[in-house]
Formats: sequence, structure tokens, C-alpha cells
Amino acid sequence: MHFKTVFISDLHLGAKKSKANELYQFLKENTFDEIFLVGDVIDIWRFKQAFSLSKDQKDVHMKCITRLLRLASKGTMIHYIIGNHDLLMEKFILKNLFTNIEITEKSHYIDSLGKSWQVIHGHQYDLVTKYAIGERLGLIGDHIYDFLIFVNEWYNKARNLFGFEYRSISKYIKVKFKKAAMFLDNFHMITVDKAHEEGYDGVITGHIHDPQLDKEYANCGCWTDLTNLSFLVDNGSGLELWKYDPEKHCCNKENTWISLKRW
Repeated sequence: MHFKTVFISDLHLGAKKSKANELYQFLKENTFDEIFLVGDVIDIWRFKQAFSLSKDQKDVHMKCITRLLRLASKGTMIHYIIGNHDLLMEKFILKNLFTNIEITEKSHYIDSLGKSWQVIHGHQYDLVTKYAIGERLGLIGDHIYDFLIFVNEWYNKARNLFGFEYRSISKYIKVKFKKAAMFLDNFHMITVDKAHEEGYDGVITGHIHDPQLDKEYANCGCWTDLTNLSFLVDNGSGLELWKYDPEKHCCNKENTWISLKRW
């Protein structure tokens, strides 16, 4: 399938939690005019963890990066927005290291309906990462999330044996924890307000792994959990929320996103 513009975030390549196989399938099976990578693409927090991956796992993570470079070499414009897990990429801002790849902290986008969007990962407005003590709490929370991913894999293997559908413990707790930690900061409201202050109609973000879309706020979701694998699309009708189905090797538009309501 061909996409005009896609927004995708929180790939966490290099980390065990990354669904790199599914990501590679998605990148290989589709073509794109423009891709916005909305932060936490390469998980530098988990750099040591990358060495503990199996050879096959390492290969598929590298294939994702190679695929992105190949898409860029063939004409796809890639905007790399820096997140809190890949802050070291700040050193490469505006360096023009690769053709058709722009590395920046923030970007902007005018959709096909003429609406202006600020594009930012979102960690800048998060109490968990905004201050020094918050960064340490964020690291602790991230280790807990990795453990939940491990538990989640075995939990769903057991559910599968008894014929039950896949259910994500890690996603449920991750979203609940993040939203509780940001109670005073109100991530949704602040990101929209900041975008309005800078003259935009709305904001496109990632960071909290919770895919959403309304008139002023769009969140890409993440690729660390099989219940997500979500992304935003503009194919000529304004922004839409889509999801990749790795079993059917296809992409589907999400009319309404149902996440925690299943619980």
C-alpha cells in the first residue's frame, strides 16, 4: 500500500520490547512519500541491552534502520523528531548527514485539509522527564515496563493455550502510570496549549504510548506492544489513526480507538 504521509513513534529499536519484526514487515510492505518519526526511534537508554539480543533479533533491528535509509535514498522524506530515549541524536541536528533525512527537536505539518500541526515527541512537557529526579524516576519506570513486557509474553502464551484473545498488561499499566505521573501537568492539555501559543491548530505527539486522535490532539501510539502497532496517516483526507495487522500483513483505519475500555 502507498501512503502519502505517515507519523509513527516510540519504535524503541535496540530494546527487547521493540516489535522490530512487525515494524520491518510494515516498512517493507508499504511505500511512503513522507515519514515523520516522532521520537524514541532508537532506544539509547537500552544501548547495553542491544548487545544481549540474539543474532536474529539484532539483524531485524538493523534491517529496520537500513530499510528507513533505503526509503530515504529512493525519495521518501524522513523527519526524525528526537525523543527522551534518543536525546543523543541532538548532536546531529541540521547536520544533513543523509539525503532526505532531517533530524530535529520539533517540526510542523500542514495536513491535506489545511490544518497546521506542531510535531513533537512530548517528553518536554512530562513531569517524569522534565526534571533531574523525574528522569531517574522515568528510568526506574522504564525498567518496570520492561519486566511487564516479559510477564506479558508468558501471560498471553497461557491465555492462548486456553483460547483467550491477546490482552496487554504492559500497555494497561504503562498508560495508567504515565497518566498518573502527569496528573498535574496534564499532558494532553499542555501539549495542545503550547501548540496554540506557537500558532498551530493542534499537536502531533508520541511518548505516552496511548494512540489517540481528535481535532486538536494526535498521538501516534507505539510499537512495543502487539495491541498498538499504530500510526497516523494523511492520505488526502486529513489525519487518520491506523493500525498494522502483522498476521494479515495489512493496515487498517481505526474509526474509534478502544484501549483500556476492554479492562
